[in-house]
Amino acid sequence: MAYTKTYTVKSLKNPSATYVSAEAFWEDNVNTACGIGEALDNAITRGLLISISSNLNADQKSVTLVENYKDEASYNNFCRDAWEARYAEAKSGWVTVIEE
Repeated sequence: MAYTKTYTVKSLKNPSATYVSAEAFWEDNVNTACGIGEALDNAITRGLLISISSNLNADQKSVTLVENYKDEASYNNFCRDAWEARYAEAKSGWVTVIEE
């Protein structure tokens, strides 16, 4: 059974910036050095993560990120495998991720 995680992601790098799309938000706020992109790609390749999407929120300053995993065990495996990248992302100070 699919397992969905939903987050609100806000910019710490440019908190007053407004965006026209989720893509524009990510272009301005992704810290490629933290490795989270590779961790997500790996989860998709391994079949743990079924899909990932984001939508710009009405405030035009944050996005809602939705990750759909194969099941809860897949999500737990992703968390175990990607904890270093998640930690680096959090420490970078570029974005804050709030679980809904």
